[in-house]
Amino acid sequence: MSAELLERRRSCSPHTLHTSPGKTRPILHSSFTALEIEEVVFTCTQSPADNHTNLFTPQACHHTLITRRGNTIVLQVLTSAPVSAPYVVSLTFVPYHRPRERFAQFRARGVAKDSRELWLSIGLPSNFPVGRYHTSVSVCVKGDTLTHYSKQSIAVLFDPWNQEDECYVPEGVDDYVLSDVGDILRGTALNKTPLKWEYGQFEDHVLDVALYLISSLSAQECRSSVGVARGVVSRIVTRDHTGVLLKGGGATGATHPCRWNGSTVILQKYHRTKTPVRYGQCWVFAGVAVSLFRALGIATRPVTCFNAAHYTAHPGVVERPFTRQGELAQDLNTDQIWLYHVWVEGWMTRRDLSPDYNGWQVLDPTPQDKQSGHYRIGPVPVQAVKHKKSFPKRGFGCEYVISEVAAVTKYLRIGPRLTKTLAHVSKDEVATEIVTMGTDKTGAAMLLDISNNYREPPTRPHPHPSHFPPQSRDCSFSVSCESVRLGESVTLVTSIANNGALQRTVDGRVVCHVVDYTGHVMRRFASMTFTGVVAPGQSACVSLPLASKQYQGLLAEQAMMLFFVAVKVRENQQLYLKTQPYQLTLPSIAVEAPDCVLVGGSLRVRLVFRNILPSSLTRVLFLVQAGRLLPQRELSSKRLVLPGELVSVELSLPVVACPPGHYTLTASMHSDKLTDIHGHTTLLVTEPAD
Repeated sequence: MSAELLERRRSCSPHTLHTSPGKTRPILHSSFTALEIEEVVFTCTQSPADNHTNLFTPQACHHTLITRRGNTIVLQVLTSAPVSAPYVVSLTFVPYHRPRERFAQFRARGVAKDSRELWLSIGLPSNFPVGRYHTSVSVCVKGDTLTHYSKQSIAVLFDPWNQEDECYVPEGVDDYVLSDVGDILRGTALNKTPLKWEYGQFEDHVLDVALYLISSLSAQECRSSVGVARGVVSRIVTRDHTGVLLKGGGATGATHPCRWNGSTVILQKYHRTKTPVRYGQCWVFAGVAVSLFRALGIATRPVTCFNAAHYTAHPGVVERPFTRQGELAQDLNTDQIWLYHVWVEGWMTRRDLSPDYNGWQVLDPTPQDKQSGHYRIGPVPVQAVKHKKSFPKRGFGCEYVISEVAAVTKYLRIGPRLTKTLAHVSKDEVATEIVTMGTDKTGAAMLLDISNNYREPPTRPHPHPSHFPPQSRDCSFSVSCESVRLGESVTLVTSIANNGALQRTVDGRVVCHVVDYTGHVMRRFASMTFTGVVAPGQSACVSLPLASKQYQGLLAEQAMMLFFVAVKVRENQQLYLKTQPYQLTLPSIAVEAPDCVLVGGSLRVRLVFRNILPSSLTRVLFLVQAGRLLPQRELSSKRLVLPGELVSVELSLPVVACPPGHYTLTASMHSDKLTDIHGHTTLLVTEPAD
């Protein structure tokens, strides 16, 4: 190889990998000169853009050739002296974290005519095991073998653009693999709150963590997206403290789950320490899972189920005991309905099951159900959930997901000696909506209601939101509460309609609780009782007004409440029971930044927030980040922020070392009394004109 050609190879893009001289055993050439391997060059026949690996940072590609299975790698061996004889070039893949194993070997024969360049072209099979590999190159000339052990590595990923790969996605693959920022929905079904999340799957060390998590899997497991998905989802959170994250809340020296704005900082910290990062909850686990799966080439999206059943003692049933006074008896039951729960869907072909189960699969990294010795859920085919088909011997956790989205709610009246009597059954309090985010034809984000993917659509409308015995349906009920901002008064309205021919007398009780997002009742803060008469064919409404001072200072970080409504008709004993989740609308941060900045120029960002509480804020902290343009920064305001007062912080930085393109700048604000406040904006980075 000429010096000019060799220099061009060295300056190639990341799809070319040069190995440093390794340990070699020289062999004697025909002229009695020692023959050695001076350099080995790995090149992908596809460009990084065509291979969809061009978005990985230079650090991620440092000493690593990143390719996708099904693609072709060209191996070029440069020897110390010309070879004029038949030769055999062999390439062996050695698992990066298991150097004693030898996995796959590729071999090619050729005849050199006074050349120092020997070649081997490798077509990676579409079912090649995903992972990171060292390589050893052997050259056999006239019966003598020269071996070169490379210190560099090759990372082989799934290829969702390749129809022969079981991760192939027929449409929308760019949104679910290449998009590095997205929305994770939280809140309630009536007040869906998008959280802008930075996945950062192409940032430094994110791919390193993903490959590390699957390094203990067998070659057979790494061939399959099912095996890799199970391996990753079981390592995000573990009960033995060996996962990426720990489940929990804030503690000294730890980060509260509400303070995370993306996966990058979490995964980079785990890469440095190899110890679990504290702490996370379901939306954090799901965000990290999306980052890892997209880095490996599996199309994924976060999915939110509002009112998801959890920890049920009886599969498919959520028990809600209540007292004779019309109050929930939470201390007598462990069943829960989370106000929302976030998991992940991954797209894959199920070659281990019927083709009917190809497509989206549920992957839930939140540790809840133990399957095959690990706390993990998935991959569960969404079609299996819809048709209530379980695979108990497979250990996917299908039964758990089916219960999450299809459980019935049984209200049990607590009697003397804590006896429980079934009083009411509700069939539609669980999984009221299952949603995710997608894009429309213009590329704008849009809400996708995918509830009917998980269950059959109702064949007829329900006359009211609960199930009653047929003989006592002459009254119907509903509960409503308009969304208001934190700091404003809340009004809960119970509507009663008398559909019969006789007058009805109703007695009711409404109890208000402060809850966290898992539905755990933290305290009761208000209640009221009422009695009324409803004439035949007439309706009546009962309003429960709540002044802001009644809940101020009592709410948890996401400002959530739970209303329990119990109404009884005296004449026919008809009973209506309803638990209604509610979230106050939180304020947002105003993010001020230019629409466009130039590479080599400067970026100035200003974050503004108004204190809407009637009390002062202290320890105000802003977090801001924008991918490679702006790694996460902490900006604090040490002064006291009075009620109604504006607080702002500014940041100025040079625009360097980031490729041109669109960036999403995300920010959050946290303080002693108010936290989990967010804002974002987008900006364009361009090259300066010539």
